[in-house]
Parts: sequence; C-alpha cells; structure tokens
Amino acid sequence: NPELIKEKMKVIFLSFPLIMKAVDGFQFPKIKFIGIPSFKSDEEVPRSRVEKGPEEEELLLRSVINHCQRDKNEHTNDVSTCLEASFYWEPALEESYSVACKIFEEIFSYQKSTRSPRKIILSFPSMSRQTDLENLANVLQSNECGLLLGIEDAVSELYPSSPAPYISITFPAESDVEPNMVVKESEQASCDDARTNTEDWVNNFLGLYRLCPYTSSVTRAAVGLKSVGVPVGGVHITVGHTGYCNIPSKRKLNAAEVTSLFWSEVSFLLNSPQDEWATSLLVFPAYDLDFDAFIEICDKIVEPSVVATKSTDYIG
Repeated sequence: NPELIKEKMKVIFLSFPLIMKAVDGFQFPKIKFIGIPSFKSDEEVPRSRVEKGPEEEELLLRSVINHCQRDKNEHTNDVSTCLEASFYWEPALEESYSVACKIFEEIFSYQKSTRSPRKIILSFPSMSRQTDLENLANVLQSNECGLLLGIEDAVSELYPSSPAPYISITFPAESDVEPNMVVKESEQASCDDARTNTEDWVNNFLGLYRLCPYTSSVTRAAVGLKSVGVPVGGVHITVGHTGYCNIPSKRKLNAAEVTSLFWSEVSFLLNSPQDEWATSLLVFPAYDLDFDAFIEICDKIVEPSVVATKSTDYIG
C-alpha cells in the first residue's frame, strides 16, 4: 500500500530526531583499565630470557641442546659428541645481516677444515626477525646454492617449536678440500697489487670521469648525498684470496669465501662511522679469467641471501 509506506517513512523520519535528542545528554562512563599485561611476541621470548641474565641464558642454552638431541638416546656433557655437530651459541647477534655473516663465516671455515663433524648448528636466541633465518635456510636448501657451497641439507626451527631459533647445516661425506688454506707470499703480493690497482682505478678512472656520480676518489665517496643524511666518507677495499679458482674440486671453497667476505664486509660497513667509510669494494682478482663463475656465485648465493634477510634497504 503506497499510502501506508509513506506513513511509515514519516514515522521513521520523525522518530530519528527524537532519538537523537534523547541521547544528547548521555555520556559513557569513564572506565579506567588497570594492570593490563603487555604480551611479548613469539620472537621476543627467547631474547627476553637471555636478557634476564647468565643463569636464565644457560638454562635456555641447555634446553636448545636437549631439543636438538631429542632423537638421540645418549646425553653427555660434550655438546659436539651428543649432537654429532659443531654447535654455536650466538646470543649477542640480533640483526639478520649479522646472523648471515656468522652462518657464511662458519660454512667457509668448514670448507677449509678437516670436515669433522659433518654438521654445524647455529642458534640465535636474540634474533629480531626469526623468519629471516628460515628464509636463509631455504636459500641454502636450493639445488644451485647447495652445489656451489657443497651443502647437503639446511633446516631451521623457530620458537616456539624450538626453545630458541637455530639453523642446522649438513655437509656431504667428502674429503676433497685441503685441510689448510695457506696464503702464499706470491698470492699476498698479488692481493697487494690488486688493492693498489683498484685504488688507482677509483681515483683516475671511476672518479675522474664521474662514472659514479657519488664517488670522486677512494677518500671521497657518497658525495652529494648530505641532503639525504649520508655524509662523505672513504671507500673500503677488501681483496679476496680465492686461490683455487682454476681447480674444479675447490669451487665450493671459492664460493664460500666470496659469500663469507661479502657478508663480513656488510657487517663491517654497517658498524663503521659513515663519515669514515661510505662504501665498500670487494675485489677477487682470481676470477679475472672466469667472470661467469663469479657472477654465478653472486646470482645464486649472494643476492638470494640479501633478499632473504631483507637487507635491500641498506645494501645496494
């Protein structure tokens, strides 16, 4: 009935101001909430235990070790024996780039050691973003990365599944790496020449012809970036010793050194005053005749690890 609908609309329209008028003078009572606890996220729990002091940290460490050996029947005080692995406890490392630096440092150390035991376990209870550790494990699990670094498997476990986040890396049972990598005098001389030549290239080519608009010499990089908060600083040059590039069986050692030195340089640069070092140059003269091999390491290990740790904000 159209007339009835009109009447209902009038009622609704007329009733609305009456309702508004009725609630004009109403105020919700003031409620004071007291004693609401602040809950920590999962990632903060292991770190908070470390921060409580040495005793709590020791309990956490022991619980991680027990967790890692949960499938074994024997329990001994020798961590390496009970885990059949080299165990590294790193409570001071919080940033993902520091974690990556430590992981690749130990991979490189393993590749130039006597290869016993075949597994390394690294735990990072204070890591600010646990998921980055899982991302790194996924990178190391890839076929390309595994072949280049000589890794059989890499798995991670995060809190609360584990008392603290850790990564376990297993290497194949091989013995094709020299037990000691000694830098010979001729190699050291070659490295010194590479450093001198690189400095000359930066000063008399890169800077002279302004191929990089932000670098004028080895002592003046980040030029013109003061407006975005980056002061002028020097160029830090690091030369790699990779002396086995022409020996196929040593490619894993080479890849491990390149990646380890990259993350070591990232850590160095980020922890240095910006007005002292503004940029870094990593030089590997042994790859002069095999640039494709160098690019393969950068594309399949270095870049994926940068993305995995969300380090693109300060690595470019």
